[in-house]
Amino acid sequence: MEQEKIGSLISQLRKEKHLTQKELAAQLNVTDKAVSKWERGLCYPDISLLAPLADALGISVVELLQGERGCPDQAPERIADSAMVYAEKAVGEKARSLRRFAAAGFTALLLLGGIVCAVCNIAISHTLTWAWYPICSIVLAWCVGYPVLRRGWHGVAWALFALSVLILPYLYVLERLCGYAVLPIGAPMALLGLGFLWGLFAVWRWDGRRPYRAVGWSFLLTAALNLAANLVLSRLLETAAFDPWNLMETVALLAGAVGCFQFDRMRR
Repeated sequence: MEQEKIGSLISQLRKEKHLTQKELAAQLNVTDKAVSKWERGLCYPDISLLAPLADALGISVVELLQGERGCPDQAPERIADSAMVYAEKAVGEKARSLRRFAAAGFTALLLLGGIVCAVCNIAISHTLTWAWYPICSIVLAWCVGYPVLRRGWHGVAWALFALSVLILPYLYVLERLCGYAVLPIGAPMALLGLGFLWGLFAVWRWDGRRPYRAVGWSFLLTAALNLAANLVLSRLLETAAFDPWNLMETVALLAGAVGCFQFDRMRR
């Protein structure tokens, strides 16, 4: 059930019926642009339109689903399976279209924000000074956010990879721009944060089918991050490693992890 095959059949039968795309669209209460997209194989007709579309073209729903005329009759179970597969593909196509729209909107908004900052800075100072801060942040945000918006869960790994590659250069640029020592504290904390995010990604990637256990591992990773961050900051700032609040947070996270593991075990 490929889009191109179904689209080719729709186009062929529409022309045999001497119908224009606009006339066929009027019968189905859709736009002629929708019919054009079907025939070009850009998207699937909505599942609610399969029966009326098949009637308008003079074929059965099975023939429409298979993308060819003269298909042998199938058992009701096979027809239901074909309809379910078609519905899944149609929903997936809509999700991909929505992700493309969201990614394009995200890109446009960030680009507009960067341009506005640059124009304001030049209008006031006649050169780029403070605008480099938001511009650098916008570039990093786009490199991290675009893969997720464009590819969904499959883009998370690319987003983490981009963040891993760019975070230290980003901190270095900020240090050069502001003139303060950003890297001595920022770099260790950024590396800890990256390790935490990659750990979360691995947990949900390999254990996502058992969400309670995955949440338990996430609590453990958060507790480890809390301890490691406090130790690093105490070394860098020469302060006490822990205070009562830090210990309470760690104990609460560990208790949450134990509770999730136990609940997962009970459910299984």
